[in-house]
Amino acid sequence: MRPNDIPASKSQSGSAYIVTLLALVVLTILALTLVLVTQSEVQIGGNERTVNRLFYSADSVLSLSANKVLERLPSGKNTFYMNRVQIGNSSNSINTADRVTLWVPDLISYGLADMSIASIGPQQIYQTVNNVTATSDRVTWSGNVIPTSTGPPVTVLGTKVLSMELIDTMVPQPPNIQNYSKLPSNGGTPIPPGP
Repeated sequence: MRPNDIPASKSQSGSAYIVTLLALVVLTILALTLVLVTQSEVQIGGNERTVNRLFYSADSVLSLSANKVLERLPSGKNTFYMNRVQIGNSSNSINTADRVTLWVPDLISYGLADMSIASIGPQQIYQTVNNVTATSDRVTWSGNVIPTSTGPPVTVLGTKVLSMELIDTMVPQPPNIQNYSKLPSNGGTPIPPGP
């Protein structure tokens, strides 16, 4: 009988099989945990990308609103669709876009400007304070038609609301209060500027 031919004891028979199965179970649990963590990270990254996209869409429309207010252009509620992605060309196509709504500016206050800031002779200079708001929604819908209030239903994937206060000191005449959604709380009379 050779030394390698020593029979194993009955208490150790099949132990390698059990150890291998335990190692396999542990490795499987680790692999499933890594898959779940990776899925969570991908979802977090997608949500962060959506929030950033919505923020920059709303911010770009606020810049448009600032130009409208400072140039004294008539303003109203405007809705834009930006960054549209369409998959397919038929009526069954899937669309995703940023729907950005620019709301009518709110006139917070207006009154005579501090003449040390705007001393242009005897002409009276007014100061206006406006609040402008933009809402950006990431939406998805089916079909080739861009949705309207009566169009195809949309699914909102995320929303971001931004507001900005604009102070315009070089206004040569009182603002046209018909361009605003609401008047100052004092009924529209000029509010003297603060110190």
